[in-house]
Amino acid sequence: MPHRTTQRRALDNLREQAGLTQTESVEESRAPAPRRFPLTPRQSLLLALFLFVDVCVLGLLFLLVTKRIALPF
Repeated sequence: MPHRTTQRRALDNLREQAGLTQTESVEESRAPAPRRFPLTPRQSLLLALFLFVDVCVLGLLFLLVTKRIALPF
């Protein structure tokens, strides 16, 4: 543990020299911000489906542009 405290002291000194001192300690964690627009299960499902379809369409377009597949007409 002495190596770790020496390393922390060195980092603290570096922060003080750079002017990056913090008012709260590093160990304290902030509470997460509340979600502003919580989604219903139906909205989550639709969002996941839209994302899946979007990835499929982009993949198909990539295959068409790189000429790995061709349209039948």
